Amino acid sequence: MAALLVIALRDMAGGWPPADDQSNVSLSGPLPEACESTSGASPQLVALLKEVKSHPTAEAFSAIGLQFAKQDQHSCAVAAFRAALERAPSSWKDHYNLGLALARMGDQKQAAAELRMVVQQEPDYFPARHALGLALQSLGDLDAAGEQFQAALKIDPHSGAASFGLAQIYEAQGKNSAALYYLHQTLASHPPRSLLFQARLTSAAIQDRLGHGAEAVAELRKLVTSFPDSAEAHINLANAYSRHFRYAEAKPEYQQALRLDPGNNVARLALAKALLELSENSAAVPLIEDYIHNAPGDFEGYLVLGQAYRRSNDLAKAEPQLRHSLALKPDSYEAHYMLGMVLAATGRIEEAVTQMETAEKLNPRAPGAHYELSVLYKKKNDARRAEGEAKAFQQAREQAENARTFDLLRLKGDDLLQKGDPQGAASIYREAITLNPDDPGVHYNLSLALAKLGDGAGEKEELEESVKLGPGVPEPHNQLGTLYLAEGRVSEAEQQFKAAMAADPTFAEAKNNLGTLYGRMGKSSAAMGLFREAVQTNPEFAPAHANLGLVLAAMGKLTEARQELEKALQLDPKNTTALAGLQMLKAQQADSPRAKPVN
Repeated sequence: MAALLVIALRDMAGGWPPADDQSNVSLSGPLPEACESTSGASPQLVALLKEVKSHPTAEAFSAIGLQFAKQDQHSCAVAAFRAALERAPSSWKDHYNLGLALARMGDQKQAAAELRMVVQQEPDYFPARHALGLALQSLGDLDAAGEQFQAALKIDPHSGAASFGLAQIYEAQGKNSAALYYLHQTLASHPPRSLLFQARLTSAAIQDRLGHGAEAVAELRKLVTSFPDSAEAHINLANAYSRHFRYAEAKPEYQQALRLDPGNNVARLALAKALLELSENSAAVPLIEDYIHNAPGDFEGYLVLGQAYRRSNDLAKAEPQLRHSLALKPDSYEAHYMLGMVLAATGRIEEAVTQMETAEKLNPRAPGAHYELSVLYKKKNDARRAEGEAKAFQQAREQAENARTFDLLRLKGDDLLQKGDPQGAASIYREAITLNPDDPGVHYNLSLALAKLGDGAGEKEELEESVKLGPGVPEPHNQLGTLYLAEGRVSEAEQQFKAAMAADPTFAEAKNNLGTLYGRMGKSSAAMGLFREAVQTNPEFAPAHANLGLVLAAMGKLTEARQELEKALQLDPKNTTALAGLQMLKAQQADSPRAKPVN
């Protein structure tokens, strides 16, 4: 194959260097007039423009296109590469470079068309696969983009750029397990610093979205260690701490972010909020005042400043800030509630009642407004309304306390189950159900505990209750499907697996289970499709790799079958399906000595 021509347009920068020859060259060729001018051009470009006047060859226009591309003159580069292709239409190099130039100009549709021609001619050319994936991703064609990134990884399995591209695709599709897998692959590839930053930041965001707070914080700590001078890294770590009420740890991270980027207003307000949570009110005030100066139209700045003054018992200063906040956002429960508190503290009962009644209408479930209204009505000698608000406060507080108790019980049950005490977990889950019998999650968790206790009937009863209460929760459907399949209730099992997949199209285990069911029914093609979807959704799910290997082996695709079975064992060395499958392949090879080796 001829030497490959690559121009990394993303890394090109800078203006036109000084030129020795400031003359203009008049061309009769296909370049636009603005591109024919050599004023300010480099000596190399001047020479090429002179040459192409007398020898308008494909090679000359291609060389001119490269010069323009290196100087970020992309419209001229496009014209030059098109001129080259008029003379040599089959030049995949010029199609590739034209595709890159079009992409840099924002014409992703035409860029994709050019790059598709390249991959048809040179299917193993990694840069074209990757560039096409990026263009398709920009166009929103995520499935097609993913196929190109997958093809790029087959060419170069260690490419961090292609792995990150796939991670972005899967994140956009909600396939978080697959996204995390490819982010791990990106980080393991020792990527350049810019890619390292984005991969760690994306990984932390997904972990936090999944509720894995500790893992998210760990990723962000690594990010800060690798990029100590990045304000963005410190802000993201501080935000993660704040979301988990770790304000003392968030404070120095916000402070460092502001030292690195004094103009960062978001970090300024976030630091002020953290200081208020730490009761450092006087330190928060100047930060909020600076924030308001920079963002005078944001209601939150005035709300937080009013809160700071109120906490410092400076009510005269708190009131105008809270009123200003309400002028900007009249439907703010917090601002109405806080202003009501200030007015009540200064003896303006009627005005305080008005604010609290408005707050109560905005958020009837919040206990605070009910309580304050009960006190205010009592001061007005309105015993009936005071009693009504007191009852509403008790009800709202009980509901809030029950919700907190329910959450604590569920967490305790989860902890006991994880520690190997299913009996204790089942008892705790049943107690939680008395507080909230309509929560599908706790019924599902109880089914897990009962399964470990060998109570199959109880497990199935809780699973059926869970799917009735939460038809959009995928896990109970999947588990109930496995029980039905074990009982020979095939159609009902199929229905449950499909319901699980409908609730979560990224649920690899449900895809694998439905594939297994179809395999038993002799629907090999449908089974293989589901197993492939499962390993794409979650590349670390060993059972799907093993099952895909078996189906491929049955179809005579022995090399691919071996790869999948070995991948399953790499993920799970004790996977009996994969071990048996490899033994079967070895036996087939022994029985057919002329067959192509599979090891």
